[in-house]
Amino acid sequence: MSAYYLYKITNTLNSKVYVGITKNLVKRKAQHFKNRKSHKTISLIKQAIDKYGEDNFSFEILKLFFFFCSV
Repeated sequence: MSAYYLYKITNTLNSKVYVGITKNLVKRKAQHFKNRKSHKTISLIKQAIDKYGEDNFSFEILKLFFFFCSV
């Protein structure tokens, strides 16, 4: 069984949103907010966080999905 999180990051100043999905929510959130400079490519969400500041974004879990695979 695998769990996946559907999440939303919202810019609280202009209401723009980013929606993503991940298996590791803690790691993915850190990649967006803490480790922005460590990647070679800078995504639009990372550019926005740099521009507006981390405090102007909210992080929300929209849904948790479970996938069952039989081998």
